[in-house]
Amino acid sequence: MTIREQMEERELEYLSPYATLSKNSKGRKIKEEECDIRPVFQRDRDRIVHCKAFRRLKQKTQVFLLPKGDHYRTRLTHTLEVSQNARTIAKALRLNEELVEAIALGHDLGHTPFGHAGERALNELCPGGFKHNEQSVRVVESIEKEGRGLMPKDLFRLKGFLCAGTDNRCYKDDLEELWGIRPVEVFAGTEPSFIGTETWNRNGLYFFPDACFYEFIPEAEMYKNLDDPSYVPRTICMDEVAAGEVYEIVLTVLKGGAFARYRVGDVYRCLGLTSKEDETRIPRFEYIDRVPDIIDIAGFTRISENSIKNVISLSGIDVTDWAALKEFTEDRVRPYLHMYVELAPGCVVNRAVSRELLKEHLTIYFKYVDQDYHDLKRILGMDPLEITVLRCGTFASYREKTGKTLRHINPSIHDIQEMIKMQTAFDGHRRY
Repeated sequence: MTIREQMEERELEYLSPYATLSKNSKGRKIKEEECDIRPVFQRDRDRIVHCKAFRRLKQKTQVFLLPKGDHYRTRLTHTLEVSQNARTIAKALRLNEELVEAIALGHDLGHTPFGHAGERALNELCPGGFKHNEQSVRVVESIEKEGRGLMPKDLFRLKGFLCAGTDNRCYKDDLEELWGIRPVEVFAGTEPSFIGTETWNRNGLYFFPDACFYEFIPEAEMYKNLDDPSYVPRTICMDEVAAGEVYEIVLTVLKGGAFARYRVGDVYRCLGLTSKEDETRIPRFEYIDRVPDIIDIAGFTRISENSIKNVISLSGIDVTDWAALKEFTEDRVRPYLHMYVELAPGCVVNRAVSRELLKEHLTIYFKYVDQDYHDLKRILGMDPLEITVLRCGTFASYREKTGKTLRHINPSIHDIQEMIKMQTAFDGHRRY
């Protein structure tokens, strides 16, 4: 018999019939092995004493009366007094002292600063109100768990919330973790207004039929127009789209602004023509990205060929040729701007040094040209710019070998990889 089991047996002999026995605990939300020494309520008490929220009680005054000296009454001293009184009562009534002590030590963990005035202020500000006793439960059940710190879901209980914009699919998992519910994606913009939404099944967008007249440019037609601006791409209607195909959307706004056959610059994939879950028989779509001649990182940039040319010109760096591609990290699927750059022969000290100098210069001027660019590193949690310096003559060699001229903005990743292979075959498989 373990020490814990011996203690649980003594509870049977000593405690009142009205007391809660340790072995009769309802258990844990997260299963864990029993301790050989401590009963469950003793472990609860110990965890409360060692948690960060308990230590922070010393910074919260109970009642602030401007006493002389430093003899303040804080939430911590109040909690210790409550615990001592609670144990005295529990001992007299032969109740479970460790359970009572755990309750007493944890009862104010979620209390606000500034006493009940602080609680009243938060109660007015928080949707659904704020009660410090409920917050104390959240502290021990969620906030202190695994040391992850406070999250919005610990304060708010949302029924739902919306997300929209470029690359939102990269952040839906993070948003769900933060808020405790997966966001519903919508499609809205300055020109078309609010014109599409997911259902609660969150399995594709439906466009509102009375908001716009919708046309769709097939992906192949879109690229033909990119390669030849004089080419007029063919459009199809809603009843002609095919599941799995990618389209640029074209809108004629029926309510609001005067936009007819307007190319908003957004690309969608048709997910399906019907849905058993939603009991619908109209197409569903998912947002892919902006059109290929614009690089939009997380909805915060609108980088075009002209803007990159301006950046290179302002930097004063002698760039022979370049290509810019929106790519995604392998681990966290975060978007970033990847530039493949060929410098003039006289500018190359060595590729590692040139890469860092070029990256430093371009970062400065991207911030100058695009005012939102400077926020990207903080928002994404990563550097949004990656530079690969190519060997002199790489672009010319690629054109000579393949007969292709790469687009400056978002060329095919397969063409970029082919060009990189040509370089690595030449310089000993090193990549910078």
